Amino acid sequence: VEAVLRQADALMEAHPDSAFSLLDSLHYRLPMSRQETARYALLLAKATNKTYRPLVPCDSLLDIALNYYKKNSPDRATALLYKGRFEEEMGQTEKAIELLQEGLLIVQLDSDSSTIETKKHLLSSLANLYGDAGYYEKSLATYKDLYKISSKESDKASALTGLAFYYTAIEKPDSAMYYDYEALKHSYLSKDSLLISNLEHNLTERPVDDKENRGEK
Repeated sequence: VEAVLRQADALMEAHPDSAFSLLDSLHYRLPMSRQETARYALLLAKATNKTYRPLVPCDSLLDIALNYYKKNSPDRATALLYKGRFEEEMGQTEKAIELLQEGLLIVQLDSDSSTIETKKHLLSSLANLYGDAGYYEKSLATYKDLYKISSKESDKASALTGLAFYYTAIEKPDSAMYYDYEALKHSYLSKDSLLISNLEHNLTERPVDDKENRGEK
């Protein structure tokens, strides 16, 4: 079991579909200890999420992981991330926010740089949910926090895109356009063609606020 889990983990970033296939087959082939099941739950949820599959099959496994990992464990924060995303898929926005906030509290207390990716995903999901729930000021603050900890150009672009959505939601289209342009600059630096294409599309669809152009407040 451990050998398969290590192999799936190694494949996760470059070949998530292969990682998912390995993990999916493992579930039916071998009995696992409680520790292995908790580890398996995190890897399967990650592979499922990366391959754009619904997280429904991971629900009970994530409950096992949450019961296994200690209160302040970074692995518990990861379990909370995917449990929160599962609740989001189920339309349980407030429950999802609660779980993600708990996960964020854990990684904020942990100074280990290895938790930075989990923290970025927690902030990104929280910012999106805050916006969907109409908590626009919380969404703004969370996107800013995400931008501060982002080192990759693509991550910075994503955070800036979130800020653009915030200003769209509060009907400030010129401010939204500004952040879309800033996001586009970072996307060019990242050389991510899909990200560039999406941002260029956003800019062509942006309305212009004539009041802001005239300097009116």
